[in-house]
Amino acid sequence: MSVFDLELERLTQELARRVRHTMRAEAIAFAIADEGSTRLRVTHAIGYDAERDALEERVRAQGLEALAAGRVLMHRTPRGQELTAPMLAPSGLVGAMVVLAEDVDSSTILARAERELAAIADDAAVSIEHARHLGRVQHREELEAAATIVTGIANELRNPLFGLSSAAQLLRFRAREDPVLERNIGRILREVERLNGMVTDLLEYGSVHAPRLEPGDPDRVWDDVLLAHRGVLESRSLLVTRERPRQHATCDLDAAQLSQAFVTLLAHAADGAPQGSDLKLTSETQTRGRWRCSITHPGPPIPPDELTRAFDIFSPVRRGGSGIALALARRIIEEHGGSIAIDSDADRGTTVSIALPGSTAERTPPRARKATSHPTERVAADKGAPSGRGAPTGHSA
Repeated sequence: MSVFDLELERLTQELARRVRHTMRAEAIAFAIADEGSTRLRVTHAIGYDAERDALEERVRAQGLEALAAGRVLMHRTPRGQELTAPMLAPSGLVGAMVVLAEDVDSSTILARAERELAAIADDAAVSIEHARHLGRVQHREELEAAATIVTGIANELRNPLFGLSSAAQLLRFRAREDPVLERNIGRILREVERLNGMVTDLLEYGSVHAPRLEPGDPDRVWDDVLLAHRGVLESRSLLVTRERPRQHATCDLDAAQLSQAFVTLLAHAADGAPQGSDLKLTSETQTRGRWRCSITHPGPPIPPDELTRAFDIFSPVRRGGSGIALALARRIIEEHGGSIAIDSDADRGTTVSIALPGSTAERTPPRARKATSHPTERVAADKGAPSGRGAPTGHSA
């Protein structure tokens, strides 16, 4: 269990105790939003055992409603009064707290309960943000340790692989008249080539340097990636549907490194999408200039046991290759101070989401901007591309 998970478990127990001390609560639920997202998931619930699925949907709806209102909201239910408090931090929505209390006739008592619950929610947001920071520090240390290990392993493998390749080439030269031996030597050389590719990937993962950050628009990086790799899409008759933010984002980024991560996500989506289908690429500018994007494909869902290891080294998610690409993409995004997540189910397809902080010089106070988007834009191939479903070019700025 990670530092964040341990801290979150401790925090929810402490917050539940404070809520019970403040009001006569029959049930309590805490929902957390992933970084850079407003999608809430219930992480802790007491007294809602018989309606957990319905609770998930209700908390998501009520939490977003409370977020939009910026205050505690009250809803009447057959069981009593349900108070929903948004947990807001400078970075945005952290989560929501839902408390089911006995019916209170006194407006004074109810108003006091709302004030106290709002104060608890504010404290919770600060504590959860701190726990996330501790989790990021731990994860960064783990990444650095893993990079050191994989670099050492890769360097140790290089010399033996070179020796195997040289010996096999010599045998092939001397066994050209023996078809059986020739066939088996060919297999050896192919496997050596595959292992050499893995060694290269390991060295690349271990050699990621700190990005050279400059203010830039990550959507322009996406434009360049889609233009340069349109052949990947054309080969599978895939079409990208773009949804752009009204207000261009400005983030501190290393365009070359970020492009490498986006290429991996495009290849992952193209790999999982059925031939002739659509990929959906959506981006938005959120509060404080934070940028968030997601790329979705309608392919078969990733099994839950594979999904939990999607960003591990030697991930089982990407078919073919060494399985290091997604881990490398995650490392690049996190080196930019951002976050990456993957979600997959049969109804919505598979979505990889990225969030990057706004440029230090461009950040504005919370709630200063609203995340708005242009109408959906379907990006087709240029006139020089083959007819039919093609790859995206000609992106608008």
